[in-house]
Amino acid sequence: MDPAYKITLNIDGKNKTYKALLKDYMGADFDLYKEYSDNSFGLSSFNYSNSKLSLGMNIAIRKMVKQHPFMKPLFSRLYMFPLIKNRACEYNKPSNAFKWFTGKAPLGIGESDLKLNLKGHKDEVLSLLKELGNKDSKDYSFVAVTGNKKVKGIDKWHCLSILNVNNKTEMVKVLNKRTNYKTNIPFDAFVNQFKSIVGIKWE
Repeated sequence: MDPAYKITLNIDGKNKTYKALLKDYMGADFDLYKEYSDNSFGLSSFNYSNSKLSLGMNIAIRKMVKQHPFMKPLFSRLYMFPLIKNRACEYNKPSNAFKWFTGKAPLGIGESDLKLNLKGHKDEVLSLLKELGNKDSKDYSFVAVTGNKKVKGIDKWHCLSILNVNNKTEMVKVLNKRTNYKTNIPFDAFVNQFKSIVGIKWE
């Protein structure tokens, strides 16, 4: 039995709950449901549960964006259309996701730039990384965003969780949650390879 979920999202400072139900799986979101189901075979029970939760969250976001179209920027809505199916729950700004799930305005560097790397923000990025390196990883939640340039072992246009920052070695450990792939990236390579960094300092 596929689980139902209630997902609460913060829209302009107000919380609203969206449901992901069987009728969604078998109806408007069947293509997404099938994609998740096809990719769930062979997963551990823990990862399978995470996969289903991710599906529920995407359905909730699809419903929210349908009600509030401005929550997905026009550029994001037109991205790669009509070459790919641009679902309402996909190709959005990471900063929007932080707002929906935390109700807090995140810090973002390079997210709205046309450039596909962080070279123009090098000093700002290095300052932020060193600040994070002086904190416990539980005190922040940040993602590194790839652009059109593929990083080894990492998809294009994808968000990677920043697990920790080591100032002594000047390395950033990131996690690709799609594949559970972890890698350490030097500070300079981080600036050259990633499009943006977005997140929240819990203080």
